[in-house]
Formats: sequence, C-alpha cells, structure tokens
Amino acid sequence: MDEPVCVYGHFNRDAGFSINSLYPDIRQFICILRDPFDTALSYYFFMERKGKGLGRLDEYLSSTKLNQLSHFPEVVTEENYIDLIENRFIWIGTTETLATSMEIIADRLNRFVPTRLDRLNVSDRSVDEKRLDDYREVFQKNNPLEYKVYRYVAEKNEAYQRNASAGYSAPASPPSVSTDAKKITFHTGLPKAGTTSIQMALMDTEQQHRAEGLFFPFDKTFFGTNLPSDRRIDLPPQTDALAYLYHNFRPVSSSEFDWQKIFEDFLQSPDLDHAIISHELLSLESRNLRPGVFNVLARRAQLTFLLYLREPAIWLTSLYAQIIHDPSVPASTGRTFRPYARYIDKGFEGVVAPFIPHGRIDVRSYDRLTSENRLIEDFFEAVGAPGLAPISRAHLHNSRRAGRNSIVFLLSLKEVVPPDHIAKLFHKVLGPADRLDMTPRSLFSADMVQAVAQRWERDREYFREVHHVDLPPATPSEAGPAHLCVDEAYVAELREEVHDDLSELERTWFDLAARNAIGGWENSFS
Repeated sequence: MDEPVCVYGHFNRDAGFSINSLYPDIRQFICILRDPFDTALSYYFFMERKGKGLGRLDEYLSSTKLNQLSHFPEVVTEENYIDLIENRFIWIGTTETLATSMEIIADRLNRFVPTRLDRLNVSDRSVDEKRLDDYREVFQKNNPLEYKVYRYVAEKNEAYQRNASAGYSAPASPPSVSTDAKKITFHTGLPKAGTTSIQMALMDTEQQHRAEGLFFPFDKTFFGTNLPSDRRIDLPPQTDALAYLYHNFRPVSSSEFDWQKIFEDFLQSPDLDHAIISHELLSLESRNLRPGVFNVLARRAQLTFLLYLREPAIWLTSLYAQIIHDPSVPASTGRTFRPYARYIDKGFEGVVAPFIPHGRIDVRSYDRLTSENRLIEDFFEAVGAPGLAPISRAHLHNSRRAGRNSIVFLLSLKEVVPPDHIAKLFHKVLGPADRLDMTPRSLFSADMVQAVAQRWERDREYFREVHHVDLPPATPSEAGPAHLCVDEAYVAELREEVHDDLSELERTWFDLAARNAIGGWENSFS
C-alpha cells in the first residue's frame, strides 16, 4: 500500500463489529472521547429528535450504562486502561479540547492541522441545568470506569493545552515502545557546551564504539581526526543527517549519502543497537522541529534527548563571541542577538520543552563536569559505553580568548565592510584583535545580567522538580558598561599590527570601523 490509509467509523464490540474482528492487523488507533455524562445527555436528545424517545430523562440518566469503551480495540479494565491508552493509541482527544486534540493528532500523523472545525449534528435540549448536577452525580457512580478513562485522557489533553499557552507544545508523555527496541540518542547541545569535543571524541573511537553497538554516522571524506587540518570542515559532522530528518525522511540534495538507507540499515542491524545524532542546532532551533519525524522514529526506537546545560550568563557571552567571530554571520545578528531574548522569555525550560513529547530527557551540568574534567567520560557513560572515554583523545575546540574590545571592534568592522570582502579581512585581523585585547569579556549591562540570573533561578527550580537535576547557582558576573566602546589605545596598537597586511581599501574600512567602535553605542539588544 503506497499511501497511508485511515479507516474510521463507529466500531462497537457490543454490536458485533469490533475493530479487531474487522481489521485484526491494525496496530495504531485514534479516538475522540467526550465527558460520559454529556455523551449520554446528547444521545438522549438525539433520539428524541429522531422520534425514538427513551422515556423520562431522570430515569434514563440514573440507569443507563455507556458503551463508549466498547469501541476500544481491547476490553477495557481498571488494570489495563492506562497501558491501552499509552501503547495502542497514537492519541485520544476530547470533544471539550477538540481543536487542541486535532492539533496533536495532525502532528503525530505528520498532517496539516484542520483550519476549521464545524459543529454538526446538534440537538436542541430544554432542561433545567441545575437539576443536571444531581443527575450527573448518580451517573458518575454508575459509570466509574468510563470516568477513570475519560479523566486520564482529559488530563493529557489539558496538559498539552497548558504548555501550548506557555509557548510550546508538550503532550503529557512520549510514545511507548518495546524495551528491547533500538535506541537513538539526540545529543542536542547546547552550542558552546562541549559539542564539538564530544563529536571529535566519537570520531576518534569509531571502530571501538561500533564494537560496543554504537552507531555514529558521519562523512569520512570531510571529517575525522586522521585528516590533515586543512581538510576539517567547520560544520557539525552530521549536518546532512540532521537536514534529512528535518526534511521528514526525504533525500537531501546536498548529501552524497542515502540517509534513509543508513537509518534503515541501523534499525535492521543485529550488531548495532544505539545510534547517536549530535547537532547543537537542535537546541537553538528546536522551535523549527518537524515533530512528525520524531514521532515516526519514536515508534521504532527509544529516543533520548541529551543536553549539557551551562550557566547562562557565561554561555550567552561565549555564544555571542562566537557569533561575532564568524564572518558569515551578519552584523544585524550581533545587534539583535536573539538567543538572549529567547532565554529571558522561556529559559532552558523552553529549550527542552519541544522534545518532551518524543522521548526521555537527559539533562546534565556542563559547568560541573568541566570543572571535574569529566565531560567526555560523562558522555560515554550517558550512551552506555563508559569504557571508551579513556581511549578518546582530549579535545578543546572553538575556545578563544576574546575580550570586550575585540568583540565590539569586530562587530563594527562587520557593519562597514561589504559581505563579499569580510571573510578575507577577518582572516587578517582576527588573530591580532584577540591577542592584543586584555579587557574582560563582560558585555551585558547590569540590568541584563540581573534578568539572566533571575531566569536561571527559575530554570534551576524547574529542572530540580521536573527532571531531578541539580544545576549550580549563577556565577557572580561582572556587568559590562552601559555604553559599549573600544579603547583608543587598543585600536592604535591593532592598526600598527595589521597595517602592512591591509590593502588601501581595507585600511579605509578599518579606520571607519575604528571610529564607530571608539564612539560606541548603547549596550542593549533590540
């Protein structure tokens, strides 16, 4: 069957046409439940409208037994209803949260969310609403299992709705798969939290980790520790693999690899049981995730999302320095620096939230592990191969000493140099700009530092209560000045250092950037 098929209808075991008797091979189900009392009340007035009255309303509600659980694929009991809901259904929505339920179901089926939901087949009802409370109490006592099932489902949908109103979507629990299923760990960053070092350690130990059942696919043509340094590409070694996942299991034009075959071979291999995808952009760009991709994987493997969190004031400063030092990143990014605003808005809680519906969250403290020199050791412990840490070489990547003078001057340089010339000029200026700078790296104003510290305390409380991780308190941070600028003496020394390497046009750009940087600007992001 080339296209997926959805079979729908009122399958009813009590009426002799259960879903299992008609379609015994079906393994995935969707259902919409309604408050059982409202279902019974609606059915009563529906039959009245059709001229098939059911007698007095009070007698009907006090004696009727619903059959809505007879539509489930198995007989429902108090012992098995949670297992049925979690393992047999893609999702069970509720009429009361129908729009949200359809959003979740569309997400899990990788389909578009309906743009309109019409209200059809509505019956008029005339009844004293106050009397219904008495009827409802009796009805609930007569239908206890129906209410246990409904309340469990309703809570899952309401939890999703609460999280969505906070700015992200997080159903109550990830899909369940067999405990002997393959494992896939998504090492999602953070950037500037040892990601490159971990990737290099994995490439170092390729032969050994395959023997341990680990699978870390990467392009050996461009990546690997045995290649000459000029062959190293400054991109994560699984960029194409991640793009493939983002494109929802479709071929990626930039890749020479058949990633679909690679993933299928892993899932079928008797020797490999744990794949690792490491890409820091998963954490920063999680709002762009294609949930359908993870939903598909989550039904064939146990997914874990591994994050190393770093004290945010230090992390944001380090990330900002990296952005400014990258000639391909435009100056406007340095002026706005969206990671700061996103952190203040949602914190690291918002970073992990998009992953919660899809698998297990494993959060660890980068600061604590690096202070103990245990980052690589901890990573291999996390993926179940602790013996590999001693044979991987220690790596320190993307680490640079860059102070405030250097960062402000380079940003100013980006603002005056045309984009097609900036890389060449950066190549000449970057090294001396960092080496000559003795100023501290503190960039953020006092108000910004305070806002980060307050958000971090909320993060620490959240991760302690929800994920049982104790993160260290904020490191006292020196605030940067309210007005960012560079020292004239620094610019003069840098000009003397690089003058002979610059063309006449490059010197003009240098001097213009220097004047702007000495004058400076207000310390804020907008």
